[in-house]
Amino acid sequence: PAATVDSTADNTPPHIPTPPGTSFQSPPANKGTIKIGSPTVKINGKQAARNGDIAETCNDPADLPIGQVIAVGTVFIG
Repeated sequence: PAATVDSTADNTPPHIPTPPGTSFQSPPANKGTIKIGSPTVKINGKQAARNGDIAETCNDPADLPIGQVIAVGTVFIG
């Protein structure tokens, strides 16, 4: 399967537990969602995701598009 905008992936490794007596305001989901893809290549009508594209990841207190896709593949897109 190919990754496109709105595809999700699990954070690896997941967040480490917080020290005793502390916590996140919003518990991390340990997931990322691709927000920006190829402007010229579409898969089933959605922008194709590429290595280096922007992903929204867990952040405290709200998720932010500050992650980056790190991928391994054999197809060059765009």
